[in-house]
Amino acid sequence: MRWRRSLLVISLAICPLLSTLAGSRPYAGSILGTVTDVEGESLGKVRVTLAGPAGTRRAQTDDAGRFRFDSLDPGSYELRAEGDGYASAIHDALHIRAGRATSVRVQLSAAMEETLIVATEPPAASPDPYPTRTLSRAEMEEIPAAADPFAEGSTLGSAAVLDAPISSASIASQGGSSQAAAASQGVVQGQPTVFPSAGSPSSVDVGSPFGAVGGLVNLVSAPAGPSRRADLQLSLVDRSWQRGGEAQTDLNGGADSELLLDSLGYGLDAGVGLFDDRLWVWGGHGAREVRHQVAGGQIQTLRLDHTAFKAHGQPSAQTSTVLAAQRGGKENVGEGAGLDRDRDATGIQLEPGRWMRLDVQQVVAPDLMLALRGATSDAALRLSPFEEGGNAILGPDGIWRGGHARIDNLQDTNTWEFESHHYHRTSEGDHDVRAGIRNHQANTSETERWGASDLLVLAGENFGTPFDLLRVRRGGNLRVARTFTSLWAQDSLTSLGNGNWTFNYGLRYDLQKGSDRGGTVASNPLFPELLPGIDYEGAQLETVWNDFSPRFGVAWSPDDGGRTIFRASYGSYASRMHEDHIGRTSPLATSELVLAFDDLDQDRRYDPSEPIRVVDRIGVDPFVPGSATHPNANDRSLRSERTEELRVGMSRHVGHATELRLDYSIQQTGRVLETRRFIRGADGSVRLARASDYVLQTLYTGLLPDGTPYSAPIYGLADGLSLTGGSLLNNGDRKQLHEALTFGFDRRLSQGFLVRGHVTLSDWRWEVGDGFTTYDDPTNDALGTGDDDGDLVVVPSGEGTFANSRWSFDVFGLYQVAAERPWGFDCALHLHGREGYPIPYSVTVTTDDGLRRVQATPDGASYRLEDIYTVDLRLQKDLDLGSLRATLSLDAHNLLDSGGVLEREAGLNSPLANAALDTLHPRVFQIGVRLALD
Repeated sequence: MRWRRSLLVISLAICPLLSTLAGSRPYAGSILGTVTDVEGESLGKVRVTLAGPAGTRRAQTDDAGRFRFDSLDPGSYELRAEGDGYASAIHDALHIRAGRATSVRVQLSAAMEETLIVATEPPAASPDPYPTRTLSRAEMEEIPAAADPFAEGSTLGSAAVLDAPISSASIASQGGSSQAAAASQGVVQGQPTVFPSAGSPSSVDVGSPFGAVGGLVNLVSAPAGPSRRADLQLSLVDRSWQRGGEAQTDLNGGADSELLLDSLGYGLDAGVGLFDDRLWVWGGHGAREVRHQVAGGQIQTLRLDHTAFKAHGQPSAQTSTVLAAQRGGKENVGEGAGLDRDRDATGIQLEPGRWMRLDVQQVVAPDLMLALRGATSDAALRLSPFEEGGNAILGPDGIWRGGHARIDNLQDTNTWEFESHHYHRTSEGDHDVRAGIRNHQANTSETERWGASDLLVLAGENFGTPFDLLRVRRGGNLRVARTFTSLWAQDSLTSLGNGNWTFNYGLRYDLQKGSDRGGTVASNPLFPELLPGIDYEGAQLETVWNDFSPRFGVAWSPDDGGRTIFRASYGSYASRMHEDHIGRTSPLATSELVLAFDDLDQDRRYDPSEPIRVVDRIGVDPFVPGSATHPNANDRSLRSERTEELRVGMSRHVGHATELRLDYSIQQTGRVLETRRFIRGADGSVRLARASDYVLQTLYTGLLPDGTPYSAPIYGLADGLSLTGGSLLNNGDRKQLHEALTFGFDRRLSQGFLVRGHVTLSDWRWEVGDGFTTYDDPTNDALGTGDDDGDLVVVPSGEGTFANSRWSFDVFGLYQVAAERPWGFDCALHLHGREGYPIPYSVTVTTDDGLRRVQATPDGASYRLEDIYTVDLRLQKDLDLGSLRATLSLDAHNLLDSGGVLEREAGLNSPLANAALDTLHPRVFQIGVRLALD
């Protein structure tokens, strides 16, 4: 709280000072305009004349109907647009303000005898926080725009931390480069797509006069007097409106395994402009409750609520401040519910969070803008049992009963950023220079317990063993601190003359630090001698990563009016340090022993009289179980993963409304983080296990679901060697290679319809080096970790789900039915399809080296789930009731009622082998109402 108050006081104090300093200098204004006909088609070669304090200036629109005037003195201007075959149009009182980019839209109708006079002043945009840069971007939007590697970093999971602006993507991204390609796989969730309400977390700024928080603010002035606006949205789904009956227990994957019961949501937001729109205040609130029936018949209830506030002030034409705050929460009653879990083994998941941000932007010269930004947030993930009970039990039927984890994960972050934009013209072209520094601090704490005894009982029928298993845990209590400091500089150069070349080039430096802050953890109450309590002061040394990341982009357009553009870019990105990279070496991390025991009385519970023996250990050394050091270790020279990316592409405008795009990208990720297991020799010495330390122990055989026989070799450590329960995290010599080819098309709304979409082909594979092979356990792991050269990269996107689609497509279209008639309405259609995800069938076995999950197929993608195709439809009618506008909508999700299994039980020796655990919902209808007051 002290940090938040200090940031607010400093920012409010410097605003008047900056305004005073800036107010003593003259500031130029600009005009950006477009000319269209009455059908909305862009008009090229229209003559535009501007007369006013700066004299008379002339321009001609390009093929996209755009024109621009820069370096205008403040004052009143007259703008005239003239095109052959069209009547002239005149704005006779166009007011240009200092430091403002005024937006003008001119519509020409078929030639008439008189000239049209536009009586009302077109809306004038507020001071743009990046005025010169934004104008440059608008001009280069199509003629041409270089691929900006700095901006593109925000779309890459590995590079999100390297994205210069503060963004939710850069704060939320957690892992390596694999997330980037996973994001491009077109994940289709089991829940139907629900169009968000105005106050929902996913669209808190819908309809507000601002862009996204922290983005470019474009506050549009209203007529004299305070402006206002308000929106109310309601959406409703009822069980009787959808196809389907009761959810069924279908082990073979029928699409009736999931059923949406009902959903009710609302969103309310309102804004008002004060003091001649120098202050805009806006707030919103939304909530939604969704109930659905999962496989097995359980009811899962999801509740969302979100409140947001934003204030945008302009103390002067050169100063802009934005204060934004959000508070929201998620409650999931029945977390984990499904075919493999009884009701008392589910949980209640709570995710409360708060977030606040303050931006101060100041134009200190016509070609220089400074920005100071700060943000703070705190969020939590709390998981508690649905019913307080005893130990969790996995029964011989493969169903969990009796208990659930209790987890508390708390995160708080503080971020500040300073950035400058400088725009200047030289003999070689227009330069847009950007430089900045950013500091982001994240503190994470997590505790975990499993019931009163930290004990899980597993029936041996799930693992092919004649004995049952106990998972004995020592609950974790982690506290990890991370600091990210970034500096960057970039220049965008647009060549003079015809402006056919654009270049982006820059360099970024990132310093990442992480430390474990220590604490205490209690012993396991049933086995205190095996897992005693620990008092730990914390790590003595920080983990430090340093990275320099060069970026370059270029675009060129032949002399065809910018209708064709060729682009290329190169970027180097470093992965972000995750708390798990730090916490894995802490003795306070959750530790576990797996014990074999004979359930003599067959009560599925452990009695002290029943014999036990250790078969596996995670995070605890059986020789020193109470040590204040963890058996895990990180390589002293540990570094971030590194992704090199090359993109090439072209775009072509066809006619006035259609753009076609073809893009190819190739990413190579090296320095992949991997673990190597520690072993202890007969003499007590500890070293890394090598492939030569393993010997063939057994050959596990059986049949795959389609009847194909499999044979899985199981290897174990040679006599005299044993596992310590720890591993070394280091940068291996494996690489990931991801290639993608995308054809995209975009026809903007014209003549009553629009359509946009893409078709993507991709290939994502491992390249395995000799170093990995030297230390790899020869047993083929079943979790898609890339044991063999050429294996597909399969990324866990959920429990039991592995994402990797080699093709996907997405098409969206809108048609305005009878738009000229009072009863006209809009019809929108969304088509999506992707290849089914891999399903790496496996068997779980117990050996002298512990529990092993072994792949039963030749590779992780030998078998796939069925391909997914969905069709969504929206019908929408807008009603104009004076100052009140109403929008009525009807949505149909999964319109064709296509079935689709999203997850199967991949464990072949599980009683639920090959069961459909998650499917697409059947067809669902939703009605919505939106009321807007201007």
